[in-house]
Amino acid sequence: MIALKNKEIFEMKLSVTTGCVLRCEYCFVDKDRMKEMMSFETAKKAVDFFIGSKGKDKILKIYGGEPLLNYDVVKKIDPYAKNLAKKKKKDLTLSICTNAVLLNPNHLNFFKANKFQLAISFDGRRITHDKFRKFPDGKGTFSKITNNFKHLFRIIDKRNVAANMSIVPSESKNIDKNFKYILNAGFDTLNIEPIYGFKKWTIDKRKQFQEEMKFIVLFILAQIYKKKFIFLTPVNRALKYKTLSKLKDGVCLFHQFPEIYPDGRIGFSSFFLNLPEEIRPRY
Repeated sequence: MIALKNKEIFEMKLSVTTGCVLRCEYCFVDKDRMKEMMSFETAKKAVDFFIGSKGKDKILKIYGGEPLLNYDVVKKIDPYAKNLAKKKKKDLTLSICTNAVLLNPNHLNFFKANKFQLAISFDGRRITHDKFRKFPDGKGTFSKITNNFKHLFRIIDKRNVAANMSIVPSESKNIDKNFKYILNAGFDTLNIEPIYGFKKWTIDKRKQFQEEMKFIVLFILAQIYKKKFIFLTPVNRALKYKTLSKLKDGVCLFHQFPEIYPDGRIGFSSFFLNLPEEIRPRY
């Protein structure tokens, strides 16, 4: 623990629950086996550990499962983390990632009042989104979440909202179409996330991904000349916090990838934290 206390932690995920209202095909959280809820006491210990670490800039990302299932703890984390950050003279950013199914105006007013950044899981056109992001009965979630967007953009400034667009190999040919669909839905900040461990990324699918990303980058550049600005979150973060330039000194997993699970376990990947207990010690 002495070594851990000397680490600088820039960003940390706080998984406040492993429960979820969905059964997305590519999700790596075993929701049937694990339906844990983080207590506020565990959350406080995690926040103490994070904000008490070295470094002035801190990004606390609240995740799940679906974190709105543990909304009472989310509401308590907010003032506790902010008061501690103020005491420690740290610059804290709070964000929450949600599938938007449970999202309602009460949640949104709270997030607006407390200056949260929101990440919404949204894969684009109905034909793509509903293929993988489903309710337990197999029905797609596109209609439900897009209906909630009318509240989202009415209450939250779009500068504080991003879409998390997951990409599986079979959809690599549709990245540009889905990207532009998400923009038309009202977003101008996106995080494009290739999904690993679900289906194999063949060489052809990787090349397809690269070609589609070229189209997107050229589109973003063209929009700048029209005074329209579109943001890719990894690029923005690298520009603001100089994260890429720091890579030349090597990568410390504790700097940017620690994740705390509801029972207090800490790891660097949800994949490992969700492994069966008998396999986990190998890692």
